[in-house]
Amino acid sequence: MNAQGEQTALLVLVSNEGIRNHLSDLFHRNDIPFIIETVPEEMFQFLKGRNEAIAFFDVETLRIYGASLYTKMKAVCPACRIILLCDQANRDMIKQAIEQGAYGGILEPYAEWEVLTMVRHILADKHPIKRRAAKRRSR
Repeated sequence: MNAQGEQTALLVLVSNEGIRNHLSDLFHRNDIPFIIETVPEEMFQFLKGRNEAIAFFDVETLRIYGASLYTKMKAVCPACRIILLCDQANRDMIKQAIEQGAYGGILEPYAEWEVLTMVRHILADKHPIKRRAAKRRSR
């Protein structure tokens, strides 16, 4: 949760049904609340006024909606962390994604430990300034 008590939204905008189902099962098994969006406009509407979110995209979604999806997401939710799900054949898209503002990427087979570790890392890293100040005080 953030300072206003708002829980970080975890959103899935994944065109590939197999990947979408895999993430859905993974999050259900681990009791992680998430929302599946079917089109970017619904995601943008949901994110309006929110301070933070984690969004999963796949390569197929980027091909459909274009790389401007990154900038549009950041405009609506500046602290949104975008994670690109990518197959081996398109792994170079992860570098491009990061250059355009994505947090990172995960290569298939999208191992449970890898997805969960990235989500947990993002959630733990939401308030770096407060943590740095606390570290300074404890010295």
